[in-house]
Amino acid sequence: MITIMSILISIVYIKIYFSNSSYKVKLLECIVVAAFVHICAIQGYYIKAGGKELTYDMFVVFMTCFFFVKLINCKEITVDKNFFRIVFLFFVVVFASVFYEIFFPYSNFIMDNNTTGPGWDGYLIGQTVKTHATVRYLSVLSYIFCVASCVFVLYLLKEQYDKEDLLYIIKKINKYMWVVLLICFIEFIIKDVLKLDIYSTVIEFILGLGGNTFSGLLERGDLYQLQGLSREPAHLAYMLYWGIVFQGIEYHILENKRIDRNYVSKLILSVFLLIASGSFSAYIYILILLLVASLNFKNKKLKYGFISFFVGVLIVGIYLVFDEIDTSTYLGQRIEFVIVALDAINNEQFFGFGSNSALARFVSMYDTAKDFLQRPLLGLGPVVQVSHGGLVNFLSDVGILGFFVWCRCLISVHKYNYGMLIILLIFPNVIMGVLTINTAFALYTPLVVEAFRK
Repeated sequence: MITIMSILISIVYIKIYFSNSSYKVKLLECIVVAAFVHICAIQGYYIKAGGKELTYDMFVVFMTCFFFVKLINCKEITVDKNFFRIVFLFFVVVFASVFYEIFFPYSNFIMDNNTTGPGWDGYLIGQTVKTHATVRYLSVLSYIFCVASCVFVLYLLKEQYDKEDLLYIIKKINKYMWVVLLICFIEFIIKDVLKLDIYSTVIEFILGLGGNTFSGLLERGDLYQLQGLSREPAHLAYMLYWGIVFQGIEYHILENKRIDRNYVSKLILSVFLLIASGSFSAYIYILILLLVASLNFKNKKLKYGFISFFVGVLIVGIYLVFDEIDTSTYLGQRIEFVIVALDAINNEQFFGFGSNSALARFVSMYDTAKDFLQRPLLGLGPVVQVSHGGLVNFLSDVGILGFFVWCRCLISVHKYNYGMLIILLIFPNVIMGVLTINTAFALYTPLVVEAFRK
């Protein structure tokens, strides 16, 4: 079974493949498509057969690997041995983690990455959903392809492409983001103005209905949740976060462009949709974006103004947490849920809270962190465990050793603005769960890393 989106993406890749450009230019276009798909975290599937789904995210991973291999075969690039030594070391860690789990299985029960159904929500109401850790070889193979595709893109940006190529990719992504923003705004009109329940039906027809996807109307405060092209509001909020980041990279990092009407209107619409999405994480992303903006403005008045505004928002947020919270609002309810969740974790009394998504998120990170600390060096193995925290999930996959080797791989060859990369890539992944592709290997991550090259 294929979808309309499957056909459209296939046509794009066929057009790229049969173009008269060199494979180096073809791969440039391939990176645009792959990075854009990973940013959007598109729901549904490229193809579905026998209950198994090949997601859009994984399809573009395979295509990126295919184009890179063709590029090497055409001898249009040379391989840098120093860079690939670090990559080889990371793969050594990955396989060491896998074999350690095979020969010395982790004895405690975990939330298996293959768990379907209630997951962490079911765990919190007392259902038996945890199981023994199991290495799934097909999942490990997919993990290796994700790492390989990210390595290929990273290498090309470090060694083969220049700043103009990077700018070309980011400009194209930003251009396509306008289309997604307009779709999201139409979704808002349909759900929250017209009060109609037809958006999900149309999107499912175009993209397919993949596993773990919200469908229909889900009330969040006074509004209905927005999903855009993704599975749930949290994924949409993450997409909007990266949309704003990439626009900032184009205007303020790669080009010192004057802020124009296009920039302002896109920024306003993105922030509006972030707040309207119904995802509590959207407020965290806004804080991170304020911090990033305050640190990157060259104009001292703007810089200090944004820093003051960021500090002010932070103080107000802390005040709301410790003062009496107005639980009549959606934001107030979510803040209260977070406080309840943290208190429950502190007392290790997780059960009986019903469908408290904040508690499920924090408990998943807490439990996964506890399991990781039992095997801190190599973790439990790639894609063995699942949680709602991208960072702790990465540590659970390959341990501290894998984390530091991968970070070394990302920032090898050149010098970078390390502080900005930590804020942009690590801060949001403390609270953002793993999408189909972990942010560490998402094909937009090399673009962010290279944009902050010194």
